[in-house]
Amino acid sequence: MKILGHDKTSFGGFYNSTTMIQENSLLNRGILDLGGIGIPQAAMSNNKTEALERGTMSALYFVASFLTPFIMLPFFNKKFLSSQNIIKDFTNNEKLIMEVPKKYLTKGTDYLFEGIRKTADVIKNDKLRKVKVDPTQDFENIIKRFAGRGDELHAKLVKTHEKVLMWDFLTTSWMWVSIPWLVTESSRLFTKRDDFSALHKMKAQEKFNEKKHKEDKLKHLGLTALLATLPGLITSKVVMKAVTSKSDNIIKKYANNFNYTQGKFMSKTIFALMWGLSDYPAALVSSRDKHERKDRSIRFGAMAVLYFAVDPLVNLALGKASDKVLKTRLMDKRGIKDLRQISEMKDVPEHILKRTKNAAAGIYWTGILMALAALGFGLPALMNAMLRNTIKKENSVKSAILNLPLDKKLFKDFGF
Repeated sequence: MKILGHDKTSFGGFYNSTTMIQENSLLNRGILDLGGIGIPQAAMSNNKTEALERGTMSALYFVASFLTPFIMLPFFNKKFLSSQNIIKDFTNNEKLIMEVPKKYLTKGTDYLFEGIRKTADVIKNDKLRKVKVDPTQDFENIIKRFAGRGDELHAKLVKTHEKVLMWDFLTTSWMWVSIPWLVTESSRLFTKRDDFSALHKMKAQEKFNEKKHKEDKLKHLGLTALLATLPGLITSKVVMKAVTSKSDNIIKKYANNFNYTQGKFMSKTIFALMWGLSDYPAALVSSRDKHERKDRSIRFGAMAVLYFAVDPLVNLALGKASDKVLKTRLMDKRGIKDLRQISEMKDVPEHILKRTKNAAAGIYWTGILMALAALGFGLPALMNAMLRNTIKKENSVKSAILNLPLDKKLFKDFGF
């Protein structure tokens, strides 16, 4: 959900901050990680080692949520705009050309030039950003430089978008998949244990083949590297090839779902691809044992369900209720079953603008708090109970085996 614009009231900073968080999928994830997993789940951990691991892991995810959009994306944009010879002077607003939506790359030159000019107007009229210099002339300068060579500009922009998406996917995925390894390996050095930290006070570490253990770890590291690399290399090419395809396809139809807001905040679609193709499977692969693998599959899966499915549905339901009861204008009136975008603020009458914005911000933070409560307290309580029950059953089975008569025990040990 995106809230409606902003104004120059004393609450302007609150609206601005809320909008920035909403538009930054990674920061949304960072907040859920820190507030919904890191702090409360650490408090509800089974021991200090598990608590430290969960807190550290979430803190690292939170740091990464700032590093990617504010450091890496500006760097990638500049590097590839420069390498494609689209822009040489980055002191003006020509660099904002990366904000032209991908839908304007789906057709010919005229459509691209139309998109460039419309994007300049959007940036100029965006009160939230307060761009000091109107980008219209800078964008026109780009068009003039490629006069008669519109196809070349189109091809260069396509290549730039492909490279930016690829390297963003690669660097972000590598950061994500390395975090669980860094945390668990650090924990192993201090505890001298290789099993799931939640078990440390529940059971002694089981004996295992050291050689096989090291071999398995190398295999898992290799698979993690592949999961962090291959999806990024493939996805960027598939997306941009589909966007520029002469035939219709689902990606081309929803090309704008692969945009970066302000050229740096990845869309929820891109985030979902990174999470589903790299982050989630890599987290399972890097698990230390079957207990941690089960724990991560449920915890990480629950966060995804809340973020990608439950949260949007809650926002829609609350948005419709607000429009009906409070007479706000949150829902799009053009037949689209979604909440209004920031750029559509001009359609909201002035006399209901303030309460519409208040309702939008309130709905967003209500959804966040609900997710944090479910992830931070409800989920760990369930997971802790499940883990203890599993260990209790395992211990009961072992105890029963140990109490068998000698002959039966021997047969049991040999798998009969």
